[in-house]
Formats: sequence, C-alpha cells, structure tokens
Amino acid sequence: MSASPLSLQQERTDLAWRRTGLAAVGLALAGLRLAAEQGAAGIAAGLSATLAALGVAGLARWRSHELLRVGVPQPMSPRAGRSFAGLLLVLHLAGLVLVVTA
Repeated sequence: MSASPLSLQQERTDLAWRRTGLAAVGLALAGLRLAAEQGAAGIAAGLSATLAALGVAGLARWRSHELLRVGVPQPMSPRAGRSFAGLLLVLHLAGLVLVVTA
C-alpha cells in the first residue's frame, strides 16, 4: 500500500507536532540552564524536564513519521496516551519545582 499525498490539514497537523516537540525541548534546555543556579533540586527538575521534553519530541517525530507513512495514523493507543500524559505531568512538575525554588 503506497502512502497517499498529504492533505493540507494533515500537513498542518504534522507541523504542529513538530513545533510542539521542538518547543518542549527548547524550553526544557533553557530551564536546565537556569536550574544550574538553584542547586541540586533545580538541576534534578531541569534534567527531568529535559528528558520528558525529549520524550514529547520523540512522540511528535513518531506521529509525523506515521502521518507520512500511512496518510492518516491510527489514534493513540491508551498506553501511548498515558505515556504522553505522564511526560507532560513531569514537565509541569519540574517547572513548578523550578518556580518554587527560585
């Protein structure tokens, strides 16, 4: 089965996933740089945020690949949805730790 050309909506979705991944990694790296001044708690929070952001970026890359491969990817499995929600929770908690310890 050959991949069909992307519609404009699919292309926008693909670009949105890529932007989300890049933004998460960029913000986490900026937070890690600022966290170095806050001691061990800040560094742990910054590293957690960076790893979670890399997970979000990896998921975005996978979704983009699936979109290009099959045209319309299947909905996320419950396991992938829970993983994505967990990564976002780690990002938010790490941000909260960075703000509170500042």
